[in-house]
Amino acid sequence: ITRQLVIEWCNVHERDISMAEFAEADEVFMTSSIRDVQALKRLDARSWGKKDIPVTRAVSDEWARREPGDLDP
Repeated sequence: ITRQLVIEWCNVHERDISMAEFAEADEVFMTSSIRDVQALKRLDARSWGKKDIPVTRAVSDEWARREPGDLDP
């Protein structure tokens, strides 16, 4: 449900990517019903550290703004 709402509310286009493209990503986030929207900081040997995360922050902010008003997704 969280993923689908993020796609809808944030005008996201979901697509498959290669592992090489994933490894080159500037930022990565995940969605979860428990954790909402959360930046991914490390996966295996790849680390995104504490870089600026404008897309993740924008998605997280939009989630925080809209989720309380949508009691029946």
